[in-house]
Amino acid sequence: MNKNILPPKLPLRFFRWYCHPDYREDIEGDLMERFERRLEGGSTGSAKWGFFKDVMQLFRPGLIRSFRGSQKLNYIGMFKNHFKITVRTSIRHKIYSAINIFGLAAGIASFIIIMLYIHDESSYDQFHSDADRIHRVVHDDVFKAFGGQSRAILTPGALKEAILNEVPEVEQATHFHSVWEKTPLSNEKYTYYDNKFLHIDASFFDIFSFEFIHGDAKSTFENLSTIVLTKRLANKFFGTTDVVGELLTFDQKTVLKITGVLEDIPSQSHLQFDFLVPGIHPKFVNNWEQGHMHTYIKVRPQASLQEIGTKIQRLVDTHHQNYMERKNIQETYYTQPLTGNKGIHLSPRNRELTAGGNKRYINLLLMAGFFILIIAGINYINLTTARSAIRAREIGIRKVVGAFRKTLIYQFLTESTFIALMAGIVAIGLTEAVLPFFNHIIQKKLSLFTTGVQPVWGFMAVTVFVIGIVAGIYPAFYLSAFKPISIFRKLPTSKKSGFNLRRFLVISQFSLSAFLTIGMIMVQKQLAYVQSANLGFDEEQVIIIRNFYSTPNHDQGFVVRNALKALPGVIEVGGALESRIGMRHSPHGGGLKVNGSDRPPIAYMSYLTDEGFLDVFGFKLKEGRNFSPEFASDLRNGCILNETAVKQLGIEGSAIGQKVSLHTKDEYTVIGVVEDYHAASLHTKIAPFIFSYFPKAFEAAIKLSPGEIQETLARVEETWAQLVPGVPMDYYFLDNAIDQLYRSERNFQRLFSVMTALVLIIACLGLFGLSAFMAEQRTKEMAVRKVLGAPVRKLLSLLSKEFVILVGIANLIAWPLAYYTINRWLENFAYKVAIEWNVFLISALLVLLLAILTVSAITYRTATTNPVNSLRDE
Repeated sequence: MNKNILPPKLPLRFFRWYCHPDYREDIEGDLMERFERRLEGGSTGSAKWGFFKDVMQLFRPGLIRSFRGSQKLNYIGMFKNHFKITVRTSIRHKIYSAINIFGLAAGIASFIIIMLYIHDESSYDQFHSDADRIHRVVHDDVFKAFGGQSRAILTPGALKEAILNEVPEVEQATHFHSVWEKTPLSNEKYTYYDNKFLHIDASFFDIFSFEFIHGDAKSTFENLSTIVLTKRLANKFFGTTDVVGELLTFDQKTVLKITGVLEDIPSQSHLQFDFLVPGIHPKFVNNWEQGHMHTYIKVRPQASLQEIGTKIQRLVDTHHQNYMERKNIQETYYTQPLTGNKGIHLSPRNRELTAGGNKRYINLLLMAGFFILIIAGINYINLTTARSAIRAREIGIRKVVGAFRKTLIYQFLTESTFIALMAGIVAIGLTEAVLPFFNHIIQKKLSLFTTGVQPVWGFMAVTVFVIGIVAGIYPAFYLSAFKPISIFRKLPTSKKSGFNLRRFLVISQFSLSAFLTIGMIMVQKQLAYVQSANLGFDEEQVIIIRNFYSTPNHDQGFVVRNALKALPGVIEVGGALESRIGMRHSPHGGGLKVNGSDRPPIAYMSYLTDEGFLDVFGFKLKEGRNFSPEFASDLRNGCILNETAVKQLGIEGSAIGQKVSLHTKDEYTVIGVVEDYHAASLHTKIAPFIFSYFPKAFEAAIKLSPGEIQETLARVEETWAQLVPGVPMDYYFLDNAIDQLYRSERNFQRLFSVMTALVLIIACLGLFGLSAFMAEQRTKEMAVRKVLGAPVRKLLSLLSKEFVILVGIANLIAWPLAYYTINRWLENFAYKVAIEWNVFLISALLVLLLAILTVSAITYRTATTNPVNSLRDE
């Protein structure tokens, strides 16, 4: 060897820098010997390159000297080691790993979907600038005569200017009104016919931040002959959005110039419209009498909402007092925030422009989501401890070679976090796979990959990490506590406390499962009752023509009604001022009383109808008769009451011929009494009702004969086109409209049922884990029993008996909690099903059956195993 050839200086200096002093001299000697051997057997270049590789391979946590950051490098090395063990263990035990990952993934995916739903419901109207400072003026009304209440949103037109002038805490205000009737908007290519538009004032865009594609908020309303379209409607009319300056005809008479195009209104807006028309009707602007306006304000930063509400109430008391005294109403005005838990979407009121959400359902779904996460975490604990015998020898060897308990705890926490991370990745795929199905159920467009859902991603990441840590804590401390001497004598048996904990966890799982199962059954029973309940009238094959007011003079001569009634397939036609049978919800502000009676007036609802109206719906007369043109007195002052009105008025005996009067001072003579019917959804009690005669028809109801519905409908539309030319017939089927009253309940029921099914599946996975654990502990016991002649049936009974007891205890715990919760939910319905004992029995049998089937999957294998194989290593 050439003594002048030395190893490269740079790697040698690096080695002396990082190597621990206790090892440096010995290791450096070994490095020099290897360098010399390479010089003797090869070239100088290969020897130097080999020396460099040797130095770099020695750069490992165990040899690094103590300096700032070395502990961190040691942790990194430990983590890499733990990660490798986790991967190897997962691959070696594929079935358990798959069950663990799938169970956690199903729970996380369910929770993600629930969080997406809650985020969507909670994000309404947040896209507006200064959304937290925007409020709506609302009022609660109490009808003094009878104590009835109403949660109203419509305010007098003069209120807006009064607020701007008298309430300095309000920075800006706007008001608008909507229309009930559909109105045509057209050009030579397309005619839009709907009522999804608003009459707004010039300050509308000072409050709301809807996005302009063309035009801008300042120049939009240069005069009242202008219009602003949404992107969707602009494309309908012109095939493009660059349409500023184009003309459209509104209501077949007014030409409007397009001055702006808005981006399509976000689905998360409580205001939904297709176009905006500037200008409030003059009769509304300075009116303190009638409430037709939606009024919104933007408050100044740090303003007191309580003070603003007090000042608005003072304005109303000053200017609106005469109206309130005349109607005998007490009105309490205050502000409602645009967003948040008490915001417009989650706290809807009477006569909202769009359907609102339901805070109660959100809370129930959130509870179900947490239940699913808890059950998924319990699964991991049960499945991990069930495999304790498999991991015992590994733990013993590690302890013998010097592993501390702290190191083992870190290892098991790393494993659980890794499993949770893998489950989170799988959960994302599961979520994307099932979201179309859920979107169809709940009629939304939820997605993980849209703007605005970053909070959900953040919450998901935290959830995955917490699940990994929390679910791994018990297995980590349980498994790391095994003593090597016990492990090598025989496989460890469960500590009684640990075994009791697993029993407690399984009881908790199935208590939650039973609770949700009972809830699911009751929700289905209530909705089935709602949808099949006898409403007191026949809503089948009934169509409502909403724009019957378009007929000449409201068809006072019955020309259109008689023509439609003469068509084949039409049973009856009736007209009314309003035909919202089955969908009314608020009483009148005055009262109804019997003339000469000392009883206070009662709240009532009224219908102005013709003689065909009651026949269309098949109202049953309890006494008296229907309206008839043969009796002139019927047409002047005849009325028909329902049974509830007769009872609340205190009429004893026959009501026919009784004189009654309204708060309007109108007097009527009772000519008939109809059996009670549900004028609103089953959420509310049946109200007193009075029918009076009205020859003009703003709406019409048509009863069609079963069978050729489409053919009859075509004949009705043809006749309408002949008698009311140029006005499309606007109609709907009554049964469909009534069905929509329970849309939120139906969507909730579907989602809740799916979540309950997932809970049961995940709980059964957990039970599989515990049964596997117990079967492993009793394998030799079962073998001995088989050798002594015990039949398989007896062995199955021994292994399954404890699970039956656990499920029974779980049901006993769940029943009172479920009864209380369901009772609270049913309070939302004035008419509801009873909570019967068979619901709890069905739930218990269902959960028990699933538990037995799950346990049988593992216990049967244990009971039928050859005892020789089990006793061989005794």
